[in-house]
Amino acid sequence: MLGQHKSKESVKAYLLGNLDEREASVLEEQYFSDPAFLEWIGKVERELIADYLQGRLSGPEIAQFEARYLEIPDLKKKVDAARGRLPDSLHPSTQIGWQFALAAVLVAGCAISAWFLLRDHSSPQIAGKTRPPILLAVHLTPGLTKGDGARQVEFIVPPAGRVRLSFELPGLRSPAECRVLVAMIDSDGRRNTVWHSGPLKTEPGGASQEARVDIDSATLRFGDYVGEVLAPDDTIRETYSFRVNPPR
Repeated sequence: MLGQHKSKESVKAYLLGNLDEREASVLEEQYFSDPAFLEWIGKVERELIADYLQGRLSGPEIAQFEARYLEIPDLKKKVDAARGRLPDSLHPSTQIGWQFALAAVLVAGCAISAWFLLRDHSSPQIAGKTRPPILLAVHLTPGLTKGDGARQVEFIVPPAGRVRLSFELPGLRSPAECRVLVAMIDSDGRRNTVWHSGPLKTEPGGASQEARVDIDSATLRFGDYVGEVLAPDDTIRETYSFRVNPPR
């Protein structure tokens, strides 16, 4: 395991979306297998939010933080909750140099977009309840359809928690606005939409961009599914096929 200082910096970079894919995968493997490490990630995240609210982040870190924590609704709730717990003497509105950050919060609050990025694996507290953790991550490549045999992605969902679906967008090199729709295919071939995202931004994934979404495992019942990544004008960027298998 990395040294404490280096680990903390790595987790901070991970939360801000700056950790490369290989290091992020190593970190994710550890927190999936080590509850204490997962709890520690949550602590680092709370410290990161406090540093932002009290003006201790650098300029680039502020931009990275706001791109995630002010635009993703669930993350913004964490920031708002932490802001509400600040003593009056530390409240952003009373701090010198916070005019710009406060204006950014107001702009973000009016934006009709969210960047799913969230590499939000810290079981956040929302409205007094613990959000289910991400227990399964699935990478999906476009173009595979039912009948492609072994090439089609198949998996079993955990009985509780969330499933992260990463939709690869080959050829896309820069972040782009999009939406994700997931539909179940019934016995006569009709599609029934079971889940859709709000507006979000793609994130780097290998040589291209990915649209990443977290779905409650209870939503994905046994059967065949089609996923679509849609452009802001609702045209289809890519189509994906996957199958949820019954529990063994």
